[in-house]
Amino acid sequence: MCGFGRTFAIAALCCASAFPALAAECGPLKQYTSIDTVAGPNGYMLVPVKIGDAQRLLLFDTGGSVSGITQAAAKDLHLNTYDSRVKLIGVSGAVSTRYTIIPSLSVGTVEAKSAVYMILPNDMAVLSRGGVIGALAPSPNMDIDLDFAGKKLSLFSTDHCDGHVVYWQATTVAVVPMRIAGLKQGPGLSVEHVIVPVTLDGKKLDALIDTGSATTVLNLRVAQDRLNVDVTSPEVEQIGQLGKNTTAKIYRRRFGALSFEGVTVTNPMVVLMPDEVTRSLGDQRPTGSLTRPSDTGLPELILGMSVLNKMHMYIAYRERKVYITAANDPALVQPASLAPPPGAAEPSANLSGSWKIDTRGGPVPVCTFIQAGSELKGSCVGPQAKGDLAGALAGQTVRWQWVAMANANNRSVAWNFSGTLAADNTITGFAEQNGRSLPFTATKQ
Repeated sequence: MCGFGRTFAIAALCCASAFPALAAECGPLKQYTSIDTVAGPNGYMLVPVKIGDAQRLLLFDTGGSVSGITQAAAKDLHLNTYDSRVKLIGVSGAVSTRYTIIPSLSVGTVEAKSAVYMILPNDMAVLSRGGVIGALAPSPNMDIDLDFAGKKLSLFSTDHCDGHVVYWQATTVAVVPMRIAGLKQGPGLSVEHVIVPVTLDGKKLDALIDTGSATTVLNLRVAQDRLNVDVTSPEVEQIGQLGKNTTAKIYRRRFGALSFEGVTVTNPMVVLMPDEVTRSLGDQRPTGSLTRPSDTGLPELILGMSVLNKMHMYIAYRERKVYITAANDPALVQPASLAPPPGAAEPSANLSGSWKIDTRGGPVPVCTFIQAGSELKGSCVGPQAKGDLAGALAGQTVRWQWVAMANANNRSVAWNFSGTLAADNTITGFAEQNGRSLPFTATKQ
């Protein structure tokens, strides 16, 4: 339900070079870690993590209430699960009340001990493919830098000069105010969402920044009550239903403009979804000064990857600001402004040799890698095509492009592979070609 046509623009609110000089009493950005991510279906950002000695992928999910893994993953990793007083509800209304404790989980050079992860409800289809085992929610104790085009996630200290966070080269920067919608639910478990004000066809709404959603979603009740959407009108298309609830119908409609503080998306296609979260909560909805009705049920609007992947954004939690530039601005890091990430080193793995690539529903070539440092070169030969490859190894993340020449007509097509190297010497991830994304597994021969 993503990939709808639209244009994207950022108004010239302020130039990156227009920031005043750093004050003496505050310091520069301090980077904790930077991770080369894996490109998942629908533009999802998949993060390589290490759980004990096992290497897996987690979907980076700013819209997730808490971090979690699937029941199948907990069983595979030999993790015990326990009853929880927390009720985790997916957008379809699926419920989980189980959690697990992961003894050691590393994201880049950052390690968490005794990490509490919920067992996720079974309503996230992406978690069944390509070695993805769960979702990673951000911590408000760290700023996050989301470079979707560059396929990189970076974590920074929140202690820095206000306004001095755009360290990459950018023509214009939009600065969007945000609030945190949160409710503490126990040690290691809390709901903390990034909410920004937006305007959709002239109506002001609260929007959740959600990298775990493929599409931009409007609460159906809000669509009907505040934007006067008639689901029986010709411009509204019914596209499905939520889970087994045949009365919870999903629609979509194209709107005129979606904007927030200088960022404008024209003609966005928006999914209209009923609020099954609130229905599932019933009279168990939490209350308190940190919550609003839209914070505990389905948000008024969800900004999903169909919009977010056109941006490069820095979420500054202490400042309560989101800094946004266009994704196609050149992301040239200025090393002098950053503390070097700890633990940076040359790749410890050597991928040189032959690898059998099993792409489900796609090409199944044998690729020969020649590795020099972090650089990969070589070639792939498949049943119907052959050609050269070029790529790189960064940490656990492996990326390469195979320009395949079809044997029958000599026509070329480029396949982009992005995956993570596991301890058992396999690579799992996704292969992309012209917007098509398929899971693959590579095994060294």
